[in-house]
Amino acid sequence: MALADDRYKIHELGTNNIYLWTVPEILERINSNRNEEWLAYDEVDWLEGWMEWEEGDTFHLIGKALEYEYRWLNQPDTKLKHLKDRC
Repeated sequence: MALADDRYKIHELGTNNIYLWTVPEILERINSNRNEEWLAYDEVDWLEGWMEWEEGDTFHLIGKALEYEYRWLNQPDTKLKHLKDRC
C-alpha cells in the first residue's frame, strides 16, 4: 500500500509536464468534480481509481518517484544552476 508521503511521477500528456504528486494529491484529482452519490476512492484503491478515470486521458502515471528526484525538484537553486549549465 502506498504511503501518504510517497510521490508518484505523473506525465501530463497535453503539455508534457512532469509532476510529483502524493497519494492525497492523486486522490484529490480522481475524486474532484463528482456528484454527491460518488463513492470516493481512498488510499487503498487509489490506483484502481486512477486507471479507471485518469490514465491515458489527460495523464499517464509513470511510477513511484525516486527520493533523489524529489529532493532535486525541491531545491530551486540547484535546478536552476543545472539548467543554466546545460544551456
